[in-house]
Amino acid sequence: MRLTNKAILFFILAIGAILRFWNFGDIPFSHDEFSALFRTEYSSFQELIDFGVKPDGHPAGIQVFLYYWTGWFGKTEWIVKLPFALLGLLSIGLIYAIAKEWFNDTVGLLSATLMACLQYPVVYSVTARPYISGMFFVLAMVWFWTRLVKYPNKPFVFNSILYILFSALCAYNHHFSLLFAVIVGLSGLFFIPKKALLKYALCGLVIFLLYVPHLSIFFHQLGNKGIEGWLAKPEPDFLWNFIRYIFHYSWILLFLVIGIVGLGIFQYRKTTFSPKPFMLFLSWFMLPFLIGYFYSTEVNSVLQYSVLIFSFPFLFFVLFGHLSNQTPVINFTLVIVIALVSIFTLNVKRQHFRLLYNSHYQHIVSDIGVARRLNAHPFIIDSHHKISQYYQDKEEYPAKYVWCDLFENELEFRAYIRSQADLSTSIYFGAWSSTNPNYESIIKEYYPNETWVRNYLGGSTHIFSQGTASDSLFSRLNFKEKEQVHWNNIDRKRIILEENSYLLDSLSEWSPTYKIRLGDIVTHKNNTVRASVRIKPISGIQGVSLVAIVEENGKTKHWSNVELSRFVETDKEQWQVVHQGINLSDVAAGPGAIITFFVWNQGKEKLYIKDFEIRRVEGNKVKYGLRDDF
Repeated sequence: MRLTNKAILFFILAIGAILRFWNFGDIPFSHDEFSALFRTEYSSFQELIDFGVKPDGHPAGIQVFLYYWTGWFGKTEWIVKLPFALLGLLSIGLIYAIAKEWFNDTVGLLSATLMACLQYPVVYSVTARPYISGMFFVLAMVWFWTRLVKYPNKPFVFNSILYILFSALCAYNHHFSLLFAVIVGLSGLFFIPKKALLKYALCGLVIFLLYVPHLSIFFHQLGNKGIEGWLAKPEPDFLWNFIRYIFHYSWILLFLVIGIVGLGIFQYRKTTFSPKPFMLFLSWFMLPFLIGYFYSTEVNSVLQYSVLIFSFPFLFFVLFGHLSNQTPVINFTLVIVIALVSIFTLNVKRQHFRLLYNSHYQHIVSDIGVARRLNAHPFIIDSHHKISQYYQDKEEYPAKYVWCDLFENELEFRAYIRSQADLSTSIYFGAWSSTNPNYESIIKEYYPNETWVRNYLGGSTHIFSQGTASDSLFSRLNFKEKEQVHWNNIDRKRIILEENSYLLDSLSEWSPTYKIRLGDIVTHKNNTVRASVRIKPISGIQGVSLVAIVEENGKTKHWSNVELSRFVETDKEQWQVVHQGINLSDVAAGPGAIITFFVWNQGKEKLYIKDFEIRRVEGNKVKYGLRDDF
């Protein structure tokens, strides 16, 4: 059988299908998918728009589609994900066609291989959100845009209708796919022949008119607070980290791609390389990033990896566009090597299948079965109520559990844990990543030994037992020693040696302070650093808090304070523990940053402190595993 480029393309499509449809029915919903599905539960289209679309940050297109799709076919995982997986598969063929049109078969096949195998498009192909759909709409739009600008004498009406259609779909899909459609449309002004310029301008007008019904939603969403409450502003190294993320944070895969780029440079004189397409696709890849970056830093944070998926395919044209056309044998060899390295790093380096196919929401309730077999009880969870109920109903897990949010503050939570300490020697705790780290600290007051843990994408489950503490005690303030490393601001006149304690009153606003470089205390960026201090209130605790600060290069990266009233009963003049924990994965700071802990007596109350401890808690290394390096 003769090897052809078409046969190689079908081989690539088969690989892409396997990676997307492997155990397709076992891929759980993500948090964002649950959120979208919960926003389809309305009795009318107007309610959907008012309550399911306007409060969200996305255009109406995909939410309306899900409303009707799930209404017709149900909400089983594979049914909801199926259209998106098919669009992801079709995108592989589209990028090949576009690359072949602008360059040659070799560029198309290499681009299609990476599209088939990289985790970035694979994950979003099995996620029912407006990302892979937007990438498909963008590629389809670019294909018909290409037909318009390169062959304006061919059936202009047919190509223009489909260009308009897919541009409008981009606009209704996501604000960044809308942005990309605008960039492509403006680019056409530099490529369309003058004799077709008027007709091309009319296409742009029609696209705008099709978007007019959505303008009221757009302006309503523009007035929303947005996602800056949880999305940090991008750092200067955002683009480099994005490139590393695309290529699986793997130097092997990155060097392979660089090697192929170098092959093209070596063959440069044999090619018909044109700088104009190179600059076009470079601008298409860079402009959405630059606009998103400066908007995020100057106005409101919107830039994250997911919103760059619409421009991401054109990075391949920038990398490979100078390659000359190779023989099918060489093409197939390159495709095999890229596919093998990509799939290997996908499965081993990125642990794609282990992470994607295990929902922390499901395991938070299902791992209670393990706790029960190990005689750990009660079962305490901190998770999403509606999602937990979804899995409870679906799998019929026979368990009752206690919700963390039943407790108004840490005082109530501690009272409950204390009441259980005489009844049980071990306890189960399952929580998503955004849980208050003080919950775990309080549990460890009575169950200090972590005897069992399972980490998942987005959350963890634990069994804690009575016994020896498993955390790493890094430092404890001992007032009987004159000098202690990393501790300062100690007024020795305030030390009460008999109790190894320290007095704070109206003349002392600040306690002794602990300062250390993050790199000297943490072993992984997902560690938690926890401070604990014993407090004995005398006059009160109004305006007294335990403060944590992370500073880097003169900038404050994190500042938080825990009011003592959340932990301390003021009517009891006895020693009570206060905790303050920082999940470092949520702090954009490097190993050179300085972390500081102290008690801030802003209210000038009278109290004693002792047993000021700093501990390092091993964190969930994979909790952001589909996005971050681990």
